[in-house]
Amino acid sequence: MIWTYQPWKNPESKKFWLLTGIILFIVGNLLAFYRLSEDFSRLLFSSITFSLAVVFFTFLMLRKPRYYYIEDETIYSASRRTEFSEIEDYTVDRKKLIIKLKINNPSFYKLQKLYFSSTEDLEKVERVLEKIRES
Repeated sequence: MIWTYQPWKNPESKKFWLLTGIILFIVGNLLAFYRLSEDFSRLLFSSITFSLAVVFFTFLMLRKPRYYYIEDETIYSASRRTEFSEIEDYTVDRKKLIIKLKINNPSFYKLQKLYFSSTEDLEKVERVLEKIRES
């Protein structure tokens, strides 16, 4: 099974990428102000170019589609994967369109949250996880 989502359609993921962009924006401009406070023209140029780069990055991350697929009792997404045998439990949040996986040995390389753009995909994956839980 394959599904895709875009972060701007998922409230939880949208919040994450917007906060990341805001933090980068604030930290970068504070650093530029600290380092270049004597020379206003350099400060203005660096602040504007960095701000535009952060806005472009945030827009790009919000619009970039992400793909998940389930194959051979494993859930894959880009460079991360989680096997069904590693999943202890899961919780479904229909309002935020997210499934949180509780994993035996969590690490950075294992999927811990599954994001969705539509409730149809969420329900399909929930049925697959329910079948795995029963067997």
